[in-house]
Amino acid sequence: MILADSIGFAATHTISSILAEIPDADVSHGSKNFQEKVPLGVNDTALPDFLDEMRHRKGHGARPYAIHAVYEPGQGKAICKMKGVKHMIIVREPIKQIQSCYAWIVKKVLAGDVRAQEKLVMFDREVLQGQPSVANSFPNALFTFATNHVMAYSTAAIQAGCEIVQMERLVSDEAYFRDAFAVPEAAVLSHFAGENVHRASHKGKVSALGVAQPDEDAILKLFNWDLGDRTLDFQGVREALGYV
Repeated sequence: MILADSIGFAATHTISSILAEIPDADVSHGSKNFQEKVPLGVNDTALPDFLDEMRHRKGHGARPYAIHAVYEPGQGKAICKMKGVKHMIIVREPIKQIQSCYAWIVKKVLAGDVRAQEKLVMFDREVLQGQPSVANSFPNALFTFATNHVMAYSTAAIQAGCEIVQMERLVSDEAYFRDAFAVPEAAVLSHFAGENVHRASHKGKVSALGVAQPDEDAILKLFNWDLGDRTLDFQGVREALGYV
């Protein structure tokens, strides 16, 4: 039983598709309900109940994997240890992960999503207001949201001492993937045999939507993350995640 959690924007669809090829695999993606496998926010269950359902499925001969459930990293690590479930956090090169999140939130705002529009207003008024180095604008407010959204989860994982696995290696290095997910030796993974099954849910150039480029570098410089025993800037978080 493995919970490979993630804030998203890190090839979790692709990873789930690879896992689905394993005999007896029962894969949940983007859900806090292992039994129903409904989207996040629909019939969510508390983590102990989620893990109990994984154990129930294992008792019936399944090989349970949960990907991108978005439980809090420290809680995930502690409760998984108590329940006998392997826990790890999937990350991605931070700037790429942030850019993917940015593309997602831009599309949601343009589609009229009310909660996404509220994020736009909040970050424009409460974060960028009074910042002389970054102009108040639609792209800057949403890139600021994306930076905070992705990096808050990653830094929580670092602070909790979670096992970190890098998306780039998971989708390109078969030995790394097999070791991370305890894949049976006899299982054939077509992804690594040249039959890639890429599932990119947030891919697409924002520029094609007529949205200006955000001031990425200036926005990243606004942030420092307090990890209790140390404070890290963007580059420091990159390095702590193993991107050097």
